[in-house]
Formats: sequence, C-alpha cells, structure tokens
Amino acid sequence: MEIYYWKVNPSNFGDELNPWLWKKILPEIFSSSEVGDNSGKLFVGIGTLINHKLPKERDKIIFGAGVGYGDLPTIDDSYSIYFVRGPLSADALKLSKDKFITDPAILINSCLEDTKKKIVNKHKISFSPHYSSYKWGDWDEVCRKVGIKCISPFQKVDKVILDICSSELVITDSMHGAIFADSLRIPWIPIHPNYGHILDFKWRDWSQSMCLEYAPHYVDPVWRGGCHKPFKQQIKNLIKRGLHSSGVWREGWEPPEMPRSKPGVVEKAGAQLLRLANNEQRFLSRDNIFEDKLNMCLEKVEQFRREFAPR
Repeated sequence: MEIYYWKVNPSNFGDELNPWLWKKILPEIFSSSEVGDNSGKLFVGIGTLINHKLPKERDKIIFGAGVGYGDLPTIDDSYSIYFVRGPLSADALKLSKDKFITDPAILINSCLEDTKKKIVNKHKISFSPHYSSYKWGDWDEVCRKVGIKCISPFQKVDKVILDICSSELVITDSMHGAIFADSLRIPWIPIHPNYGHILDFKWRDWSQSMCLEYAPHYVDPVWRGGCHKPFKQQIKNLIKRGLHSSGVWREGWEPPEMPRSKPGVVEKAGAQLLRLANNEQRFLSRDNIFEDKLNMCLEKVEQFRREFAPR
C-alpha cells in the first residue's frame, strides 16, 4: 500500500506529516520505506488531495483528505472513503454528512509523549508561515526584529511539533500550522498575507469541521525579491522588471518576482503580527469537540487496522 501525498523540495511539514504519522500509528501496515508498495492501493490521508490527479487505475483509500485544488474526480468503485476532512469536501463530493470528521493531522495529539519531554524554552509568540509565504518573503527577518519565533515549514515534522508545543501562541497563514496548534492545544490566530496562494475553501472546510469560524486578519506581504535565487535568475528578474515597467511585455510571459521589501515594510509586518498577538481574539476548538473528533479519527484507525493489518 502506498502513502499518497504531495512531495516538494524543500519539503513541507504538512505534507511530510503523512509518512511520519502513518508509520507511527499504523506501523504494521506501512513499511519502513518512504511510501511503501507503489503497485497496490493508494492511501490518501493528509492534504487537499482529492482531485483529477488521483490515478484512475489504482484503488484509493480516502482517510481524511479534502478537496480544493484541481477538478473533482468521479467517485467510483475504485474509492473506499473512510472519511473526508470537512463538510465542504463532503458536499462537493456529494457524500452524506457522516462521511466527514476533520483533518487527520489531529492524530498528532496521540503521539506527544516523547515531544513533551524535550520542551525546554517557551516561546511567547510564534509565527508558522505557509510554505509559499516563507519561500517568497523573509519572515525570519520580520520575526527577528520583533522577538517572535519563526517556525520554518521546511523543518522536519518533529521539530515543527516541538516548536509549536513550546509556544504560548501561534500566528499562522498555514492551515496545517493552525491544525498543528489546535491539535497540540495551543491557541492560534489566522492571518492572510496578500500573496494570492491562500485557499479559503480548505480553511473553511477544516474550521467548520471543528465548529470554528475562519476569520483571518489581513496583513501586508513581504518579499525576498529573488535574492535567494542563483545570480543568473536574479539578473533575469531585473530585466523582466525593466521590461514590465516600460510596457514591453507579452501576455503569457512568466511575471518577475516582486522586488525585495524595504526595511520599513518588514518592520510594519512585524508590528502587525505583534498587534494581533496583543489585541485580537485567539482561536482554539472547544475541548469536548476536540476530544470527540480525535476519538472518531482513532476509531477509524482501528477500523482500518482490522481490515488491513497482516494476520
């Protein structure tokens, strides 16, 4: 059985949670290899993965994934749906209401014993940026200037969990940053930098599954300006910006990266994060709802184990 998930370089902790979590919770089913047997069933767990890209010729086990990217697939006999992420995913796929629970990343709550022993420093405020936000903007610098811990999405899953466990508050534009915080019972605040990659649908899908409202605070984006790219790419960006500003541009050309944010923009973004931390409502699902959702997911794990564990 193959663990199906989005793979990218550098890695993204929300996606890499798949092999990390399923091997811990279901070690008797998933081998020690990275994805397992690539000739059998697909195990589709954490992520916005239910779309037309799922191989039609493979049998697919849907275990908490959601919809949101790409075209909806035709649900046929090749699908075995244990549950989907939220009510919006269930509606989109024309499933009954009992087919959604929540994002299965909630199960990290059952894997915390070793992590809690490692907590040393407590971060008053942490920021967990979306993968693309972190690639495009120097959020390490934003956070450094105002004394906020920046949690890189490129880190290993264990380190992200430890950093969030060590925080009193998490500000995030990453849905899995919020899910990790909520699952670790750390208050969080959602933000929405105006980059264009935040998918409100999946946020609302998960939020509604936990009886929460998705109400992000809009903050200014910051830009690295391509300074992290190879020298040739930086020169290419400069030429593109010149052509674009002079009107010599053709439809279909890939736009240049935004220029690097000036110090004042970086300082303003940091001040916005601090203001939110000090003045705005903090989010955390209610304990009874959290426990119900966690137990429902654990029941699905046991059902899956009974059906697929070697005898």
